[in-house]
Amino acid sequence: SHQENKTALIRIHILNESTRKQHGLGVNWARLPDGLTSSLEIPYADKIESGEQVYLEIPITSDRRGHFHIKSITLLQVDPLGLINRRKEHLIHWNLDVLPAPAQFPEAIWNSKSFLNDVRRNHHIGVESQEEFKGLRHYQNGDPLKMLHHKSWARIGRPVVKEYHLEAPLPEIHIVIESMLSSLWFKPSFEILLKCFVQMHKDLTQQGFSLHFHFYDGRVESFQDDVHLFSYLAKVKAKKAKKSKNTHWNFTHKETTLYLSTRELNFHLPHNGYYFQVSDRLHSAQINHHHFILGR
Repeated sequence: SHQENKTALIRIHILNESTRKQHGLGVNWARLPDGLTSSLEIPYADKIESGEQVYLEIPITSDRRGHFHIKSITLLQVDPLGLINRRKEHLIHWNLDVLPAPAQFPEAIWNSKSFLNDVRRNHHIGVESQEEFKGLRHYQNGDPLKMLHHKSWARIGRPVVKEYHLEAPLPEIHIVIESMLSSLWFKPSFEILLKCFVQMHKDLTQQGFSLHFHFYDGRVESFQDDVHLFSYLAKVKAKKAKKSKNTHWNFTHKETTLYLSTRELNFHLPHNGYYFQVSDRLHSAQINHHHFILGR
């Protein structure tokens, strides 16, 4: 997988199984799905000895997110004068997931120390710290005898104790991405919403938070690992909310929850809830402590 509007290098493995040396071998895409483009420059290997294998890299770019299936490549053989002697199409079955590019948040709304510290502070209220082994050190007067490490004492001839430090568990954050729209006119807003989510995922992961992900379109799809999350993120499509499903998913977690939606907030936010309404038309503005509007 790779991000939209960025070029990825796809590595092609070529093995010469013939008994003769091959000259001027190149590869190119035979047909690319809509949304994918490649450079006009074709990568070549000047020569490949019998039994030798080479790797050629073909650039590929996508202007939008999505799940793409590439069915074939073309193997070219060129003579020393640069004329194509032969071309042969080879069937392949490659799946490529293109992810949204991250959005750039206004500093006052997201990616600020005060916001992240607020989440940490709310989490650590009433949370018991856990002891984690730090290392060994020489015994000092007053150290509990139960902390003695007898094997090290016997080895070096001096009393040694085990040392621990207190560490609170990592905060857990649930991120809910709502893929229901009030109208299909808001599809561009949904694409911006996904870009916002990618940036949130990056920032929170770097800050050390433990993350859980949920997509909601009237039913819930939950993920706890990035592999399945990113695959779903490339494929997910927004749907128009049905009248019977016109309410948001209720917050049911004790942990901090970030809710991303293109629709207006229509329920009471709990103290550990943060609601982000995303639009492709509105200017960025902070509504209150826990409700934000993001737009361009």
